[in-house]
Amino acid sequence: MQAALDELGARDVQQLLVEGGAHLAGAFLDAGEVDEMRVFIAPVIAGGGQVAVEGEGAELITDAPRALHTTVERIEDDVLVTARLKEW
Repeated sequence: MQAALDELGARDVQQLLVEGGAHLAGAFLDAGEVDEMRVFIAPVIAGGGQVAVEGEGAELITDAPRALHTTVERIEDDVLVTARLKEW
């Protein structure tokens, strides 16, 4: 992943939309490569052990990264939370 990000940086790519599953999201978060997250919350209960993000995460909730700024927007029946995690 780091080699791909380095190559994109060399090509002056300043923004990257990462869409994928819990494993990919966790890999980017664990690598410290996420500056903004946009998370949709839907009124749906999936069950079955589904997780939104895999990865190492924080051992204690007090160690978990906090957003610098958040916005919340309703889009039809869903809620979009945009969280700025860091500035470059």
